[in-house]
Amino acid sequence: MRGGEPFMVEISLERAPETVARDTREIKGNSPFTGVRVMNLSPAVAEELRMYNEFSGVVIADIQARSNAAYVGFKPGDIVVEINGAEVTSTKDLSKLTAKRQRTWNITFKRDGQLRQVSLR
Repeated sequence: MRGGEPFMVEISLERAPETVARDTREIKGNSPFTGVRVMNLSPAVAEELRMYNEFSGVVIADIQARSNAAYVGFKPGDIVVEINGAEVTSTKDLSKLTAKRQRTWNITFKRDGQLRQVSLR
């Protein structure tokens, strides 16, 4: 209503943009991330996954049952931030970092907007 009269407005809705390539990858090998499917997070991916507060990073999209990642406790929607002090900004970064043999895995990830850390041996 405007001035006591009905007022019509046309609004066109558009899909959220793909600001970076999704680059969906399954992590294999022997790391805490074995069994996850990850993708680069963009506004479009965030919209699809119903993640309304995050728009960049590497998001865990899916986890295989009885995998290393399921055992560690990762969940779909977790955003991988850092591994052993190295920042993770793309699925390519995550693939490279998880391909290395490590004695200890210091992992920082974001869940529900809060940073969490886990150390695994």
